[in-house]
Amino acid sequence: TASESSQSRREIQEALYRRYRIEVPVIPWPSSRDELVRVSTHLYNSLEQVRYLAEALVELLSERR
Repeated sequence: TASESSQSRREIQEALYRRYRIEVPVIPWPSSRDELVRVSTHLYNSLEQVRYLAEALVELLSERR
């Protein structure tokens, strides 16, 4: 349901910050039933930081299965 999806997004976003100190929005996407993480990098973001986010998401999402 929409409420469960909203809670799921909030939990992922909070866990990313709490465990990894990563602040990134997890948003619903109108044409998808899945949640999306919007990654918007800039000159001050390194490839290592993007990899850290990817590794954190893999770890978090594997725990949810």
